[in-house]
Amino acid sequence: MMIGKITSAEDLQDVGLYLQGLLLIMAVDDHIHERQKSRIHQFAMDIGFDKKYIDNTIQTILENKHIARIPGKFHSKSTAISFLLEAAEIAVCDGDLHPNEKKWLLDAAKINDINPEVIMEIIDSVPLIELE
Repeated sequence: MMIGKITSAEDLQDVGLYLQGLLLIMAVDDHIHERQKSRIHQFAMDIGFDKKYIDNTIQTILENKHIARIPGKFHSKSTAISFLLEAAEIAVCDGDLHPNEKKWLLDAAKINDINPEVIMEIIDSVPLIELE
């Protein structure tokens, strides 16, 4: 994650949006792969989220109807681009880019005023993982 030093409430909001977005991209295809869970878990622990909270959130993300399924708008364009790169990596770390994941990433780019060509370049730059 490249959010940088947290110096304002907006930075703190972006950290929350970043984590929520990663959870959503993991769940948008209605399947949670172990590699996705592992990456998000590590990310969340690295930025200081409680392990129990993250475990519970990951376990319940598919059934939780209280979480808005739309991407958030970041305060910083550089944070949004960093997020899109990380989200694309999480989307494909299960060896597949589901059409719902691609649509969600394109929606995230649009909401954050990022040219859709940029997200397509990001998606194309992230290699699909071959699962064993």
